[in-house]
Amino acid sequence: MRQIALVLLTLVVAQSVAHAATRKDALRPSCVEQVQDCFGSSGNQRAECFYAAATSPGCETTALGKLTYKRWAMSPIRLPGHEAAPAFLGPQLVDGACIENFDSQMYGALNEGALTADVAKNLDAKLDQCKQLDQDFEIPRP
Repeated sequence: MRQIALVLLTLVVAQSVAHAATRKDALRPSCVEQVQDCFGSSGNQRAECFYAAATSPGCETTALGKLTYKRWAMSPIRLPGHEAAPAFLGPQLVDGACIENFDSQMYGALNEGALTADVAKNLDAKLDQCKQLDQDFEIPRP
């Protein structure tokens, strides 16, 4: 009889812990919601929002989180107090019009609920196209 009571008590505790975890997750906005909210901002606020969304616990390991982090890394504005986007070989030039087009496509995919693995892969490729590889400028040398 004691074993049955102990098993029932264990089940009740496990259910309450699972319910509390589910309730906590329900209060936390999803990765998609976090990234969608970023498009309501502009400039430095958008970059800060992308960084926060991409590094949040429920988002950082997902395809959307990685894509959002990559999009943040291409933002022209760097945030004080946050790590700088990696630029091991110096500054990266990006096409502003291409970034705006990418943002529109990404926002559309999020709103339609159509961000599948294939769509994320295509968006990632489009984001790579925003890097300006033909750098026709000269760096002044002493």
